[in-house]
Amino acid sequence: MIAMISGPVLGIYENTAVIEAAGVGYAVVMPSTDLRQMPLDGTPVRVHTHLQVREDGLFLYGFLKKKDLEVFHALTSVTRIGPTLAVSVLSQIRSEDLVRAIIGEQEQVLVSLSGIGKRNARRLIVELKDTFEKMPSEGVSTVPSGGESDDQQDAVRALIALGFDAKAAFESVSVVSAERETASAPEIVRDALALLRRGSG
Repeated sequence: MIAMISGPVLGIYENTAVIEAAGVGYAVVMPSTDLRQMPLDGTPVRVHTHLQVREDGLFLYGFLKKKDLEVFHALTSVTRIGPTLAVSVLSQIRSEDLVRAIIGEQEQVLVSLSGIGKRNARRLIVELKDTFEKMPSEGVSTVPSGGESDDQQDAVRALIALGFDAKAAFESVSVVSAERETASAPEIVRDALALLRRGSG
C-alpha cells in the first residue's frame, strides 16, 4: 500500500524516523541517507511510504524521493530481496546509480553492496534490467554504449577493487569524466583517486 506522510519529525532511532501526522506518531523505516536529511526543528517533512502488512504487524518504509520508492518496489519484487535488504541497499548507493549499474550489468558494483552476493547480483540484473530500461529517465543517468562509457565503467570497477564504496566511485568518476571527456580509464582512476583523497583529507 502506497501513501504519503506529512508532518514534523519527533525523533530518529537507528534506521527509523518517527513522524507525527494527525496527532499520531508513525515509525517509518528509511535509508540512512534520508534519515540524515530529516529536520528535528519541527519543520514538516513529506515522505513517500509503503505499508507492508505481515502476520506479526504493520511496517512502514519511507523515502524522501518518489523515484527511490519506485526503485524500492522494484527491488522487493526480486526473489530473496525483502524490504529490509532493499532499504539497506538504498542506504549504500543512490537509486540512480543502482539503476545504472543494473542496466549496465555492472555485477562488481552490485556485489560490493553489503547483503548482495553474486547470486543476488545476477538476480537483480536478470529480473530488473528490462524494467529499469523502460523506467522514465528523469533523474537517472543510464550508461551509454560508446567507448567512453567503457572507460568510465572500468574506472568505477577499479576504484571498487581498491576498497572504495560504489557511491563514492560513481560520484568521483562522474566528476572527473565531466571535466575530461576524452580521458582514458587509467587517467580517470588517477584523477578520481586524487579527488577522493582530497575529500577524505
